[in-house]
Amino acid sequence: MKELSALEKIVVIYRDFKKKKKDLESNKHLLQTENDEEMREMAKEEIRELEPQISQLEEDLKLALIPK
Repeated sequence: MKELSALEKIVVIYRDFKKKKKDLESNKHLLQTENDEEMREMAKEEIRELEPQISQLEEDLKLALIPK
């Protein structure tokens, strides 16, 4: 049961990481293709928020994958 709990934690971190990476790529694409300046600013702000979150999730994932 303890092993299952540890795996669930890893899966949750990975899913969150994957979702935020997808959101980041979507915002970068929007930034390149959008003509509306307000939308571009929203995408820039979202990118600024997502990048540190992704870095933190990547570190969390690395730590969670270390055998105990």
